[in-house]
Amino acid sequence: MEGHTDNRQFWHGAYEEHGPGILAFLTNRLGNRTQAEDLLQETFVRAIRAKDNLRDTSKVKSYLFSVAHNLMVNHVRKKKPTSLPQGADFDGDPFDLVADPDQLAPDEEAAMSDLNGHVTRTMESMSERYRVAFQLGVLEGRSYDEICRSTGWNLGQVKINIHRARKQMIASLSDGGYLDER
Repeated sequence: MEGHTDNRQFWHGAYEEHGPGILAFLTNRLGNRTQAEDLLQETFVRAIRAKDNLRDTSKVKSYLFSVAHNLMVNHVRKKKPTSLPQGADFDGDPFDLVADPDQLAPDEEAAMSDLNGHVTRTMESMSERYRVAFQLGVLEGRSYDEICRSTGWNLGQVKINIHRARKQMIASLSDGGYLDER
């Protein structure tokens, strides 16, 4: 590991492999591709400068996503409160029923913020494999093949991990009163 994160090829490979996913993550959260691209660039600049914080190169993906997430949170906090409602990041499955975040009233925005916090806490409580599966398969909408390549899991593992992560999220949302019992 010594010197490995100093290697330009290491960071280039990390960018090639994880950059598209991080960009999708940031674009999804921010709703603005230009801002997402800026934060993607800043993510890698910060990661390279703080290379000593990455002790295990096999965890580069989660490290980069953490850096990107923190930059995105700081970016949103610096903006005017009306620029981006807290819940604006849920535009995909299972959040298709959420109203357009730009049209939310203050009480709806608070409810979205609450939902966002609940989803974040639920993801943090998931095992790493379920959290990764949910992030890649549900939030980023990657194909099973892409997930297989990026995680090293076989197709069966990908399907099972996504299914179980979805079940865990749905149960948590239901228990939290966010889903209608039908």
